[in-house]
Amino acid sequence: IRIRERELLDKWSQLLAALEARRRALLSLSDLMGLLRDIDTLLSEIRALEPQFRSRDVGKHLLGVQDLLGKQEILEAQLNSQGELLKNVTSHALDYIRGKGEQYDVLQRKLDNVSALYESVVQLCQQRRITLYRARDLYRFIQDHEEEMSWLQEKEDLCISLLKNRDLSATAQLRRTFKNLETEMEGHWQRAKGVIAAGERLVSNGQNKEDIQTRIYNLHAKWEQLRKVVEAVGRWLREAEQAHQYFQDANEAESWIREKMPLVKSSDYGRDEQASESLLSRHMRLEEEIQAYRADIVRLEEMARELANTEFIAGAVVRIEEDTEELIVPQVKMLYPYSGNNIEVKKDEVTLIEKSNNDWWRILKQDGVEGYVPANYCKIVEGETVTVAQTITTRKSERESQGSRNAIMERQEAISAGYRNLNNLAEERRRLLNDVIKLFKFLRECDQFETWTKETEMSLADSTTSDNVKTSRKKFNKLENEINANGRIQIKRINDVAEELVNEGH
Repeated sequence: IRIRERELLDKWSQLLAALEARRRALLSLSDLMGLLRDIDTLLSEIRALEPQFRSRDVGKHLLGVQDLLGKQEILEAQLNSQGELLKNVTSHALDYIRGKGEQYDVLQRKLDNVSALYESVVQLCQQRRITLYRARDLYRFIQDHEEEMSWLQEKEDLCISLLKNRDLSATAQLRRTFKNLETEMEGHWQRAKGVIAAGERLVSNGQNKEDIQTRIYNLHAKWEQLRKVVEAVGRWLREAEQAHQYFQDANEAESWIREKMPLVKSSDYGRDEQASESLLSRHMRLEEEIQAYRADIVRLEEMARELANTEFIAGAVVRIEEDTEELIVPQVKMLYPYSGNNIEVKKDEVTLIEKSNNDWWRILKQDGVEGYVPANYCKIVEGETVTVAQTITTRKSERESQGSRNAIMERQEAISAGYRNLNNLAEERRRLLNDVIKLFKFLRECDQFETWTKETEMSLADSTTSDNVKTSRKKFNKLENEINANGRIQIKRINDVAEELVNEGH
């Protein structure tokens, strides 16, 4: 009985051991299946991300690539989450493999496959982010470049408009506008230098080298062009301010001449000698004022000559001409369809504009649309070329009619002639006043002589008696001396004045 009992107990123990072994095997298989299922899920999810990281779409503009970068961050977050899951699965799988569980070699192969795929997708993700960053930098450069070129064109058009209109009445307002423009240019030049530096960094990275260098050159050229036009506007403003000052001074000179003209044209020469002398005294002060004003007339004449010889007053303008230049470029054939970078092409012939770099070519479709396509999507068609037209803008200076110059010179000549006329009339009035004074003096001398003659005649007519012969003799001698002295002097003065008046044509 005891022997049988031991046999039964041994068999029971063996059964329990076999049952435990079976339980462990089933648990191991369950763990294996769970790990394989997790690995397959990860493999599927990672493979779903792979095409998105392989995408060559970088958007058509800055907003487009920024949107793609936003999506890239979401995809990277998903990939990082899958990486954390892969770490967890790898930890459990390695424990299972070290325990030599059921079909651990199958698990090892699966784990190696998903790890390799994950590493590959991580590299694709990094490359995709670098590609998007480079595209973002390129689009940002292009957008900033176009904004700067647009601003430069706007300001150049403004300056050309100012040069065409040349409104002297708004010189003060235009000066403020010009100062604001100079301030804006200082700020925009700093921004332009940033754009140029960004473009040079892109070139150093090998991105669209020829196109970016062309844009940088065009930006430099546009800035130089604007500076020249702004310099021309500055010169015109200085000349306009000088012209404005000239016209203001010319108006004052004309008003002053008109104000003084009635004084020198006056026909009032006085009613007597005293009044004439008073008028002459005032007229001498007027002549001194007229002579002093000569310096202002000379200054106006110098200003007029300077203005007549200036660039814009004489009539220089900037004329814009547009010419077309023909370029011969080879044709390329698209090997594969492509969509992106502002262009969508099929397997067709397109015109090659330039090989921007080894990776991207800038092409022109038959419908006129331009864009960038991968270089490995294209093939040059041997012996096939196309002629394309390129517009070239040039600016030429030319001279207008001399109307402005003639108008200034004619006006100044009129002012100078008016001043000379004023001066001549002043001299004539002074001469006439002197003549009138001489005439009044002549008449006064004549009147005095006539009075003296009458008094002398009356003295001679007095009767002489024998009682006062001696007294009469003394009186006669005195009268005779007075006649000989004063009479001759008065006669001489009268004759001298009369002769002077006659000699002067009176």
